[in-house]
Parts: sequence; structure tokens; C-alpha cells
Amino acid sequence: IEEREAALSREVNGLRERFEVLTKDIESSRGQLEELQGLLKELEQELSDLRAQAEALKVEASHWEGILEDTFRTKPQEAVRFLQEHPLERDYMERKERLKVDLQRLGEVNLGAIEEYERVKQRFEDLRLQKEDLEESIRNVEKSLEEMKRRSREVFMETFERVREIFKGLVARLFEGGRGDLILDGRSDPGIRIFIEPRGKRLRSMELLSRGEKCMASIAFILSLFFLKPAPFCIMDEVDSTLDEANIERFVGLLQELKEKSQFILITHQRRTIEAAEYVYGVTMEMPGISKVFSLRIQ
Repeated sequence: IEEREAALSREVNGLRERFEVLTKDIESSRGQLEELQGLLKELEQELSDLRAQAEALKVEASHWEGILEDTFRTKPQEAVRFLQEHPLERDYMERKERLKVDLQRLGEVNLGAIEEYERVKQRFEDLRLQKEDLEESIRNVEKSLEEMKRRSREVFMETFERVREIFKGLVARLFEGGRGDLILDGRSDPGIRIFIEPRGKRLRSMELLSRGEKCMASIAFILSLFFLKPAPFCIMDEVDSTLDEANIERFVGLLQELKEKSQFILITHQRRTIEAAEYVYGVTMEMPGISKVFSLRIQ
């Protein structure tokens, strides 16, 4: 469950990173889209003005053609030849220059802006759809994570209660009538506190116990996990160093009950613990600086 939760968390992080990149692309495309929309409006206005001017020029040309035909009984081509032979007055040139300046102010018309606008608009729509897909994926992954967390809490509480009952029984055996309990500290990421009440004493937390009592409480907690779900093997380094013969006897008795389910490897100097082992490996130093290892199988 923890591995699955970690994988989903990484997937969420990857999707969030991709979501942020796409969001930046969308914001950039949105800016370009707004800029092109503004440019398109300007171009459309300019195009409308030019069309109006063109229509006005057509009307004016038609008007002058009518005047030429009605007044002078001549065609435009003939009028051109006449104007070439008889130039107009200076006022006409000034008007011409004014029209020329007006045309220069209009500048070049970017007819490709409409196609660019459509391309950016399509790109924006594609990014918007990708963003919605990513948001949906993130929601689904977060929902799965919440379900995993909920199930993890349920499994933890079920396991905790089972370990707690086993722990109480082991404390009663190791402390000969004493009592013990496991309590969650109530945090969002809960920790476990161990309380022990040795026979004839008050209930105490681990911090207030003697070295031997702390050792026995730790043994009870570890072995309660093995009684619930044994591991293939367990290594203990001088856990019995502070125990007296009676406590070692009770400790060894618990190991004897578990030896068919788990293999225990103990580092110890206690004679009674060594006697209870099936195989003994010893290290001696017959000569200074030279260690020797020997093994012994105890029947």
C-alpha cells in the first residue's frame, strides 16, 4: 500500500508539473490570442474604411463619368488625353497629395492576420482540452490517494488493536502480573507510546522505567509483532544484557514459542541464553590481535 501510495504521489507530481507547463502555454497563447484579436479588429476597421473609401471613389468616378458624358459628351479615355494636353490647376495637385498622405498613413494591410488568428485560436482550444484532461486525471489520482490513505488507516488501526492485545499478554508474562498498554499519541501522523505498570508499581511511560524494565518492554513490543506476523529472521544485539536470570528465562521461553516460525540470531554474553540456542558461534582471541571463530551445535 505504501509503495502504491508513493507511486501515485509521484504520478500526481508529474501530472502537476505537466499541468503547470500547459497552464503557462495556455496563458502565453491567450495573450497572443488577445493581441491578434485586437489587431484583427483594427484591420477589420481599416478594411471597412478602405471599402467605404473605395465605394466613395467608385461613386465619385461614376459621378464624374456622368458629368463627362452629360456635360462634355466625352468618355473617360478621351478626358485623360485632354487632361494630358491641358493640365489641371494647382489645387488639384494639393488634393492629390492629401489623398496620397492619407493612403500612406493607412500602411500595409496584413491579410494573413486572419489566418494567424484562426491558428492561434485552434492552438488555444487544444491546450484548453489538454488542461481539462489533466485536471480530471489529477482529480482521479487524488481520489485514489485518499482511498489508499483511508484503507491504510483502517489496516493500521486493525493491526494496532491486534498488536495491542498481544502486547498486553506478553507484558503480563514478562513482568509476572504487570500490565502494559500501547496508546496512539493523537497526532495526524500518529506515533505509539508504550506504558508499563510493573507489579506493585504505578503506570509509567517508557521514559520513567529502569534500564531492565525498558528492555523488557521493548522485547514485549517487538515480539508482539512477531506473534502477529512472524518475519523470516530476527537479529538481536545484547538485548538481555540488563536482565537477570529470571527475566532471561521468561525471554527465552517466548523465543522457544516462536522458533518454529522465525529464526532468531542473538548476540549475547548471558549463559542461559546461550544454553537455549541450537547453534552457537563464538569468537575468542587466544593470541593478542588474532580472533578465532568456532561453532557448536547444542543437542
